[in-house]
Amino acid sequence: MAEELQVPPPFSLAGLDFPTLDSSFLTPTQIRNTTHIMSEDTQNTPEPASVKLLKSHHHFIHIALTLAFYLYMAGVLRNHALVQDESSITAAIMGFFAAVPLGGTFWLACVMFHAVLADHLRRKRNEAAA
Repeated sequence: MAEELQVPPPFSLAGLDFPTLDSSFLTPTQIRNTTHIMSEDTQNTPEPASVKLLKSHHHFIHIALTLAFYLYMAGVLRNHALVQDESSITAAIMGFFAAVPLGGTFWLACVMFHAVLADHLRRKRNEAAA
């Protein structure tokens, strides 16, 4: 016994007409009984995610670059702190706190750039070998 989809009549709210459901939509039972998965259609299956693109020494390089950028930005932002004396400890603390999101964003960008570059070079090397 097939489950029939009840189509409500069209309705209007505040002068806007809302369409009704089309009878070509799948019912919840039909969706549950669907066995075809779209990912089975693709021939280009991705490589396993266990491939390590970055080594441990790369992370030390990223951290060193991020710390250098953080200290530079903390110095720059200290001069833009809303205090009377730009050389005070309060201005330095405000600069350090303001540089935290910039340093985090720089770290994320650095790691992502390096991972994409490593993946690109690995794929290029594999294509040349094949």
